[in-house]
Amino acid sequence: MRIGLFSRYYHTEYKRGIAIYTYELTRALSEIIHRHDVALIDYFWDKKGYNHLPRLGNRKFKECIIRFPGRLFEKLNRSVGWPKIEFKSGVFDLLHLLHEYSAPAAKGPNIVCTVHGLGPIIFPDLFEKGYRSRWKEDLDRCLTRATKVIAVSNSLEGQLRSYRPEFSHKYCCTQLGISKEFLKEPDPQYKKRFFSTTKIDFPFLLYVGASDPGKNLIRLLKAFSIFLNEPKIVPPHRLLVIGNREWGGYASVKKAIDNLRLNDRIHFTGYVNHHDLILYYQNCEIFIFPSLFEGFGLPVLEAMASGAACLISDRPALDEVGADVAEYFDPESSESIAEKLKALLNDQPKLSKMRAAGLNYAKKFTWENTALKTIRVYESILGQSLI
Repeated sequence: MRIGLFSRYYHTEYKRGIAIYTYELTRALSEIIHRHDVALIDYFWDKKGYNHLPRLGNRKFKECIIRFPGRLFEKLNRSVGWPKIEFKSGVFDLLHLLHEYSAPAAKGPNIVCTVHGLGPIIFPDLFEKGYRSRWKEDLDRCLTRATKVIAVSNSLEGQLRSYRPEFSHKYCCTQLGISKEFLKEPDPQYKKRFFSTTKIDFPFLLYVGASDPGKNLIRLLKAFSIFLNEPKIVPPHRLLVIGNREWGGYASVKKAIDNLRLNDRIHFTGYVNHHDLILYYQNCEIFIFPSLFEGFGLPVLEAMASGAACLISDRPALDEVGADVAEYFDPESSESIAEKLKALLNDQPKLSKMRAAGLNYAKKFTWENTALKTIRVYESILGQSLI
């Protein structure tokens, strides 16, 4: 049996949502599937991309790089359905497209596609028209061609059923997991170097993610401004923003910071590795996630696993991931965010309970479970056991 795993994120240096899914699912599958050949497929032109491919101990899992300029590959696929993915990798018994956007054309009859969110459909005004059109075209092609479609949350599966109900028989849910690093206590020497380097000696709130409009950072900044200007018994806080500034929306966020006169209270760290990220999570007063929409909301799970108290949007699928462990606000109201923030910071016993509850709750989400459920999807198509 020959299986293909396709992702445009195998060669990515910066790991965020879909890239984490790509790496962690691949790693977990490689620890379970030992009798079948699995190809890790990506296309790119720059040889430097090879540096970021996953290193696995399972020799049945092999890299299959299509040396082709990415944008040209995508343009040809959308316009004429060429080149087929098999022209380099050969035919597969099953091909799993690990994301819906930029998925290549393929000959094989057995295709699984993972969908990570429906943002451009739910909030079309937050996306540039050209991107929205290309994304919808890619999604509809995947839904039409796929034998099975995996949604990363129950909420997203429900949204898919509302969007294209004619494909309801294809949909299933496989929730994401938490990387093992977040469940381990950091090395004491590494922790010491971290605090020496970052010079964090102040109470801080934490946001992790991109700056694009859907992440709702500008409303969070307004809420933070309201919070700082209200009478309170807590010490002055700063807001740390972790994420690559090149991911979009940063210029608007910076302008809002200037207008709100928050320059001395907002700190952008840029992209940080997992080891540093865990320490930021562990030492924040509250992790805040104001996103308007998410397919899953992996940073919330990471924060809980690291022992952070989470204050998040009351939106699908965040309410599914946060369950009764997180506290919630209306993400379209800066006043609601500020009010909840103030109430939590003035209730330290509650924050302690949230941290302890989050640690236990996050342990239920493992990439091994995600991989096993994904394999069951494969087996339902192929009609045989893969383990």
